[in-house]
Amino acid sequence: MTEIKLKLEKKFENFGRVVYRNWIIFLIGVIIFVTLLGIRIPKLTVDTSWEGMLRKNDPGRIAYNEFRDQFGQDRIIVVAVKSSEIFSEKFLIELQHLHERLETEVPYVEEIHSLVNERSTRGEGDVLLVDELLE
Repeated sequence: MTEIKLKLEKKFENFGRVVYRNWIIFLIGVIIFVTLLGIRIPKLTVDTSWEGMLRKNDPGRIAYNEFRDQFGQDRIIVVAVKSSEIFSEKFLIELQHLHERLETEVPYVEEIHSLVNERSTRGEGDVLLVDELLE
């Protein structure tokens, strides 16, 4: 064991001497190496999702993708709008314009839920009534 240790220490000692004698070359080499690594930093991405940790053909991932395709995805974006008079005609007209603009101008939006398109569901006796919340 000590023989391997002595050989290893001798190699490190020789490497130290080479670096000491040619320090400018090693310094330039280290600067070039760090610069090349640093150039790629803006394009560095980290996938922390559990899907990224599984192979494409993993049975669990395949089952989850089939479930998600059947029942929809869980990606939701919430836009909050504040008003002192939420049921005033002026606010509801502005909300309807916002709703329509989001539907037409924002790409990849499948569905928007707001007061504009929500339903009023109530029961009267044995009858379930479903109407538009706002007419």
